[in-house]
Amino acid sequence: MRIWPSRGADKATVAVVSDVAGPDGDVSGRHGQAIFASHGHLALVEELPDPPAHDAAQFGA
Repeated sequence: MRIWPSRGADKATVAVVSDVAGPDGDVSGRHGQAIFASHGHLALVEELPDPPAHDAAQFGA
């Protein structure tokens, strides 16, 4: 998944999310991820039991 700074997220937040998003070697099989970050810091990274129907990225206050 790509997260575009032009959607409003600052570069530091885009960088930390990009570092953890994608394939995870610690979890086998198909799964999803929920990633929350703000101001260049990860707030929550959780593995989901099933992948989402489609990738999504949102930025908001």
